Amino acid sequence: MRGKSAYFRMVIVCLAGFWWPTAARADLMAIWDFGPDADGYTTAPTTEYVIGTPVLVLFGGELDANGKEGIDYTDAEGSYHEAGRAGAWNNVTADSEWSVTINTTNWQDMVIRWDYNSEDDPCDYGPESFDFDYRVGGAGGWIRILSNHPITRDSFWHEFSYDLGLLTDIENESIVQFRIRDLNQGTESGGYFKLDNIEVTGTTSASVSLLSPNGGERLIAGCVDVTWENTGLIENLLIEYSPDAGSEWLTIDTAPNIGLYEWKVTDANSTQCLVRLSDKENHNTADTSDSVFTIYQCALAYDLNCDCFIDLKDFVLLVSEWLQCGDPLDSDCIQ
Repeated sequence: MRGKSAYFRMVIVCLAGFWWPTAARADLMAIWDFGPDADGYTTAPTTEYVIGTPVLVLFGGELDANGKEGIDYTDAEGSYHEAGRAGAWNNVTADSEWSVTINTTNWQDMVIRWDYNSEDDPCDYGPESFDFDYRVGGAGGWIRILSNHPITRDSFWHEFSYDLGLLTDIENESIVQFRIRDLNQGTESGGYFKLDNIEVTGTTSASVSLLSPNGGERLIAGCVDVTWENTGLIENLLIEYSPDAGSEWLTIDTAPNIGLYEWKVTDANSTQCLVRLSDKENHNTADTSDSVFTIYQCALAYDLNCDCFIDLKDFVLLVSEWLQCGDPLDSDCIQ
C-alpha cells in the first residue's frame, strides 16, 4: 500500500461563480497548553510529533509560577484542550521573553499560532506590541521577522498566527528557534500578559509503506516477518496489530527502521488481523495493511518445518538428524 503521509494539498471550492483554492488542514507538530490547573502547570509540550523534544522557555519580568487561567482550544488533530492554565507574567518588564526550540526535520509549510490576553486596566496596562525573531542552529544572531507587531489590549483573548513557510531556511534543520521579546508597554506598566495554546503545525515529507503482511495472507502463529519501505528520515517505528479489523490496536514493539521486524506471534488467532506502522516521533506518518489477513495456531505437534502440514518435508528433517544427540555432556551420546 502506498504510505500515508501528509503532503500539502489544495482543495477547490466554488463561491459565487469563482474558484478559490484553500489549503487542507496541516498536521500537528507540537502544542503547549500549560496543564489543567495550578498544581499541574507545566511548560512541557502537551503533544509533540517531532524528532527530539521541543522546548518552550519563558523568562524575565514577574513570571507567575503557577500560570493563570487559560482558554479552551481544539488543535489541528481535533483534540479538545479545556481552559486550564496559561503561561503568564504578573508584570511584564523590558527583559520579558519567551522562546520555542524545535526540530523541523521532514517538515515544511509550517505555521505557528498562539492565544494571548494583555491586561487593559487604567492602573495596570499589559504590553501593546512585540518583536518576533528566529534563528537556525541554536547560536548566533537572531533574524527579525516582525517589529513592534501590535497587541490588542483588552479583557478578551486574541489569536496570533504566522506562516513559517515564508522562511525558506528553516526546513529540515535539527535546531530552529523562535522568540517573542520587547513586549512593549508604552508609557504604562505593571499589567499582566498571558499566552496559551502555542501550536506549531506543518506537513511532513516522510512516508512509510507496509509491504507485508498487507492483506489476504494466511499466516501460522510463530514468527511473522513484517516488512516495509520508507522515504525521509524515520528513526524508529511503532508496530501495532489489530485482531478485529481495526476496532482495537495492540502494541507489538518499537523497532529500528531497518525494513524488517520478526514478529514473535504467540496469542493471535483471528481472520481479521491488521498491522499498522507509524513513525515513533510523528504518528501522522503511518501505514496500515490494505485488508485483513489470517493468523492461526497450528495444532500439529510434529510439524517440524512450521508449515502446518505433516508431509515428506518433515520426514526429511527428521532423517537428517536421525540418532544424533544434542547433549555434549552425555558420554553415551552418539556423535
